[in-house]
Amino acid sequence: MQPPDYVTAYDLLAAEGGGGDALNRLAEALSPQSAEVDGQAIHWMLSLGRGPNPHWSVQKRAAAQAAHAVAVKKLANANAEAHAYIAPRYGALAPADAPPGLKVYVLDIAKYRIYGGDSDSEEARAYRAALDYLKSVAAGRIDLALPQAAAAPARPVATVSQPPSAFGGAGLAGY
Repeated sequence: MQPPDYVTAYDLLAAEGGGGDALNRLAEALSPQSAEVDGQAIHWMLSLGRGPNPHWSVQKRAAAQAAHAVAVKKLANANAEAHAYIAPRYGALAPADAPPGLKVYVLDIAKYRIYGGDSDSEEARAYRAALDYLKSVAAGRIDLALPQAAAAPARPVATVSQPPSAFGGAGLAGY
């Protein structure tokens, strides 16, 4: 079962502010080997799931598709990492039921996965804070305050019953 998408490519674009410098930094992180992919190409590829612009060169289309694939994989990894902490306590949480704060922490995980950085970088500090938050959720120290219907994971309940034994106590009386 694939974990829910707590964050999407659209969320990543919104978090990066949509500005040229932030998008160019994102393009460089997603496609470090290609000067073909710039912030505008990343915005085009990640917004609303559009494919490459047909007016781009073959090289730019290929590089943009590769960068898009990297972004999708990093986002999926961030969603899966967060879900690993959330699922034992809340089950498969629908993204619509997730509190807004959770999305911020999952985005921090995704940005760390995309940008990397040394242990003192802003992304690394935000990643550690996100993990601390998720560990606290998993341990029950932080409650996600979900609506009642979303709060309890659906778990099957097994019921075992059997007829009374014919070979015990009164069942063998007279033999």
